[in-house]
Amino acid sequence: MANPVSARIVAGDRTPTHPSRCDISPRNRHFRPYVAAALASLAAATLALSACQAGSAAKANDSTGDDTPSTTEQRTTLTDTLDAYVRQHPGLIASVSLRHGDTTLDYGADTRYETASVVKVEILVRWLATRQDETLPPKELALAERMITESDNEATSELCELLAAESEPVDIPGGTGVCVDAPGWGTDETTAADQTRILTTAFEAELLTPESHRVVEDLMSDVEPAQAWGVTAAANDGETTWLKNGWDVRDNGWLAHSEGVIDSHDGEPVYLTVLTNGNDTEAEGIAHVEDLADIARDSLTP
Repeated sequence: MANPVSARIVAGDRTPTHPSRCDISPRNRHFRPYVAAALASLAAATLALSACQAGSAAKANDSTGDDTPSTTEQRTTLTDTLDAYVRQHPGLIASVSLRHGDTTLDYGADTRYETASVVKVEILVRWLATRQDETLPPKELALAERMITESDNEATSELCELLAAESEPVDIPGGTGVCVDAPGWGTDETTAADQTRILTTAFEAELLTPESHRVVEDLMSDVEPAQAWGVTAAANDGETTWLKNGWDVRDNGWLAHSEGVIDSHDGEPVYLTVLTNGNDTEAEGIAHVEDLADIARDSLTP
């Protein structure tokens, strides 16, 4: 296993994996028409919000009833900007779920997608929760490493078969139940919100021991460079990202997903999931995911 410090994916240290990576935030990003449209909409929304009482602001928010005005504005920014982006890309289906401290921002976060390889995070959590009370079997640890760092499908299937044979499967919050009753994986459906819940379990929740959390960090920080696209696009220079991506082709186009955790400079980690479908090519899907990750992170900027 790679050293957990030297292996971390740090913004500014990696070569972009494709030429169409989006740059639209104060982090020297290119200004695009859909952003202009969203900002115009946001300006109108901001004026309206300033004239409303707190109760009206809460009513405008469809996720919780106790948001602050700044959170409501962040949600408005995200929704307007992503609406404009999706309109600019006919056929694209996109969802985003972001958690940063007490702030949760979602866009289409309950839309269902086939998991593809992002389900490997859930498999990793299930395996660790099953084995963490004993020394991790070296052979299984090697399979888990290949599954996450290389997205190796054969290693995933072998690990999944071992888990499916367990008599007392572990319940994963937000999980699909993959590898519980059968060894198949990748076609179960999930949502962006549920994937962010799984990420939280992988990095924070008491379901895993501190030692297991470190295994998650070690593996998700050592993804091979060709697969280090996606939520890494939302990281500022010098910020660490732990991630796992998924991609596959379907009848209506390519699935392209990315989820991960950014060790934000403000000390609060950013949990971010981006799921997409309807992409014409894999490369287009990667570009869309990175655009969407950028937009989501930028919505946190006051």
